[in-house]
Amino acid sequence: MPRGGCRAAAASAAAREAMPPSVRVVRVLALLAVVLGRAAPAAEPLPEAVQAEVEHLATCAAYFFNATNAAPMREYEALYGAGEYARNRALRYLDVAEFDRLMGDAAVAMTALTGGDWRQFDRVRARYEPVCAALALDADDAALTGEVD
Repeated sequence: MPRGGCRAAAASAAAREAMPPSVRVVRVLALLAVVLGRAAPAAEPLPEAVQAEVEHLATCAAYFFNATNAAPMREYEALYGAGEYARNRALRYLDVAEFDRLMGDAAVAMTALTGGDWRQFDRVRARYEPVCAALALDADDAALTGEVD
């Protein structure tokens, strides 16, 4: 190997050593995601009705989890529990990554409604609370009966 190649390799190794561990971890995880993404077989698409239901569950989970930031503390447990209930029901049909993507998309839409200002959360509440109310009641019933979803 030419002398310049040794210096370049040494400089590259030094740069890797100087890199914060969190950056190294992110790079490794990104590489792993690419490799696993190529190796994983494509999932069968869900039937249309099931897809609509898991999208609803992900949207409501995002609403409940976001609402914990804007609601009075006395409502926290019920809202968080409803979010977990929605998440667990959706994970019957989806893997965690797909659920997280759907919930993240819904959370972005909710943030857009507030303009990034939690004081405007009433806009989100007005839009999503009626849509997710039945799910919140189901979560309450499940909590009362000890149903684990």
